[in-house]
Amino acid sequence: MRTELRQATRFLRRRPAFSGAIVLTVAVAIAATTLAFAVVDAVLIEPLPYANADRLAVVWERNVERNRGRNVTSPANYLTWRDELSSFDALGSLVEFSTTMLGAGEAERVGAISAAAAYFDIVGATPVVGRLYDEQDDMDGAEPVVVLSEGYWRRRFGSDPAVVGQTLTLAGAQRTVIGVLPERFDFQPEASFGAIGSRDVWVPPQFSASAREATGRYLHVIGRLAEGVTVERAQAEASALATRLAETFPDRQAGWAFDVFPLKRDLVGDARTTILIVFGAVTFVLLIACANVANLLMTRATERQQEMAVRSAMGASYRRLLRQLLFESLILSLVGGAIGLATAYGGLQWLVSAAPDLPRHEAIGLDVSVAGFALLATLITALLFGLAPALHIVGADVASWLKERGTAGRRGANRMRGALVVAQVALSLVLLIGAGLLIRSLSNRLSVGVGFDVSNLLTAELQPPSSRYEGEQAKTEFFEQLVDRMSSAPGVRSTSAIVFAPLAGLGSATSFWPNDRPIPEAGQHPVADVRWVHRDLHKTLGIPLMAGRYFDETDRQDAPLHVLINQTGAQQLWPGEQAVGKQIAMPWGDTLIAEVIGVVGDMRYAGPDTELRTMLYWDHRQMRPFSQMTMVIRTDSDPMAILPTLRFVVREMDPELPIYNVRVMSDLFADALARARFTTVSLGVFAFLALFLAAVGIYGVMAYSTQQRAQEIGIRLALGADRTAVTRMVVRQGMLLVSVALALGAVGAVGLSRLLQSLVFDLSTTDPPTFLIMAVLLGLTGLVACWLPARRAGRIDPLEAIRAE
Repeated sequence: MRTELRQATRFLRRRPAFSGAIVLTVAVAIAATTLAFAVVDAVLIEPLPYANADRLAVVWERNVERNRGRNVTSPANYLTWRDELSSFDALGSLVEFSTTMLGAGEAERVGAISAAAAYFDIVGATPVVGRLYDEQDDMDGAEPVVVLSEGYWRRRFGSDPAVVGQTLTLAGAQRTVIGVLPERFDFQPEASFGAIGSRDVWVPPQFSASAREATGRYLHVIGRLAEGVTVERAQAEASALATRLAETFPDRQAGWAFDVFPLKRDLVGDARTTILIVFGAVTFVLLIACANVANLLMTRATERQQEMAVRSAMGASYRRLLRQLLFESLILSLVGGAIGLATAYGGLQWLVSAAPDLPRHEAIGLDVSVAGFALLATLITALLFGLAPALHIVGADVASWLKERGTAGRRGANRMRGALVVAQVALSLVLLIGAGLLIRSLSNRLSVGVGFDVSNLLTAELQPPSSRYEGEQAKTEFFEQLVDRMSSAPGVRSTSAIVFAPLAGLGSATSFWPNDRPIPEAGQHPVADVRWVHRDLHKTLGIPLMAGRYFDETDRQDAPLHVLINQTGAQQLWPGEQAVGKQIAMPWGDTLIAEVIGVVGDMRYAGPDTELRTMLYWDHRQMRPFSQMTMVIRTDSDPMAILPTLRFVVREMDPELPIYNVRVMSDLFADALARARFTTVSLGVFAFLALFLAAVGIYGVMAYSTQQRAQEIGIRLALGADRTAVTRMVVRQGMLLVSVALALGAVGAVGLSRLLQSLVFDLSTTDPPTFLIMAVLLGLTGLVACWLPARRAGRIDPLEAIRAE
């Protein structure tokens, strides 16, 4: 074996261009495949870093009428679940929010989670220092305590264990630090409520007795299934409880169901489809690369058939010849695999930063399992691209080769190379059509937009604390004054404010009904998204007025209750009628009646691909003002240039009030499209890489075939054949392979299109123009790849071709 290894190495070193081409092709394929597997392994395969991870599950509510799942729940329902769902041995609630921490210097905005003490037991958390709060701390009236996250403890307190026992002021109230929570237990709910991007402190919810009557939905719920209980059994019990609660409390529970999901499935969410599609695309590229390398080796093997025939005639065994050829493939593959693995290691950081909202991104890395996969892929690649040429050449009959001088062997090799080209082109078409569908889908998203101009818009959140702004009027006046001062600042076109800003991932909804119709039965009420706004919001965003009027100075707290409705809501509620002047009713405590004073254009609040729903807008002076609002400032130029002015004005009004979540609206819009753009770019890059490899494969096969037929073509030309006819003949033979491949690829693309169903927007996954355009693109590429060798064939000198023989 050492002798064979030396021979294989010597053979490859004598052909650096041939060896380098194969090594480079393998390196690119292994690097891409390893990167993709690193994501698959971290997100889909590795268990969660929690105790009893396979028993952890989440419980959501689902609005049956709107078919809208993954809805947060109310304290009343959570407490009922905790008491009555025997399928769980523990249930914990979480709600994410932001708050103000007072300390030395400027006030700091921190991210917080109010989590039931049961959460720590459910995930098996142990403190870094101190202790975590328990059920006693969780009781109403207990001493206010706080647990710091490990990251915040390092950043703010320099990992000082003496922080335990210190007193911090959060939202105007003092809390005692009792411990530090390790980072790996920083659970991130799928639908964050009030998140600011970090989780710095943890506090107990301390539900009061009135919580069992609270109907507002805002809690995330995570639980640990009892030993031996399946998710299906827990789901059946939750469904039965939902039915019973709907009968007992029809006003709040009719039309609502409960869903139980494994925690890992819930955390991964829709990203699973994206990850698997990208991994599948990379696998296709690996297969195409293998086919390309196999073609190169097949060409070299045909040229070496005489050598192998002589070796065999001199007594070399079949096994020894096969082993030597496989050693050559293995050396090339291992060198390419090593380079690919090193490239993947360098590209992991880029991948994590480029992939938006990737679940469990902190777990992505080059560990033993990923390195093992890379080695396995390398070995399989060596076997795939080395075995077929080796079997072909070693299996040739010596006597037949000497008699036919390799003609039969060349014919067999040509057939195999043709089959490999067909496979390459077919796989390339599948990827191209997939990329084409996603490109058109992304274009549709961009053309639809979100209903307003996102350029030159700055958003920033503020929350005046109740400890210093007592009563609703004080907070309302603060925002009114801030809007007025910023509206007159240099460089500002318009200023307004809103609760739950567009594209920020937050929102609120309510049931209601048109007041000119009978009150719907429980569970049958229409549902609308609701937003509390400053009166100039729609003017600032540039949302058109379709009918009636905007809010104005007359819509004060003491004025009759008015509401704006979006165009979709108006058409759904009063089709063919004038919405302005109609009234709506809402079951908020006592039934509230409001008059519709205007119809405004639609906004897609969560991104371009979200459905349009009924939207109600309230003037924040009239309807239960929120202390937390987002400033929306339209500027003449770069919106970030106005931030110092905003900070100065806020500091003058309240030196202790921090500004947080400062974002540019165009960045939020880009973030809303980030996952679609990432998938599109990834699949597009791999598709066009596959197109290039397929073109190289077609060119290689036709060039080699032309070279082998040089004598035949020379004789044809010597006998008077037209050079153009010879060129057409070669092109026709090559395009026959391409045509077969296009037919097979189109069938495969139909299968792929079903996987893309959840990723495309406003487009059929069997869109004929996309299929046709990509097929034509690949066909033209194949035509060029066939024409270049055919053109060379038409220029063959008959005398030189015959003399060479």
